[in-house]
Amino acid sequence: MRGPLIFALISGDTGSGRPAVLAIIVSFFVGSFILWRVGIEAVRASKHHWVFSGGRSSDRPEHRLSCGSGVGPKS
Repeated sequence: MRGPLIFALISGDTGSGRPAVLAIIVSFFVGSFILWRVGIEAVRASKHHWVFSGGRSSDRPEHRLSCGSGVGPKS
């Protein structure tokens, strides 16, 4: 989402797309480094902190489609 904005700002300021492309490449390297530093075992061990109670939203009655909803193919 921020890539096109960064590209537009840098290419608008410099008048060339080359520094903008370089900035995007650098941001990919920075993001890759951050992801490389994340301990996958620590993430897996903490997954119980990220499970929301109540199940999936599709399990709730207000999120289910009924036959008379007018959505989907007509029979």
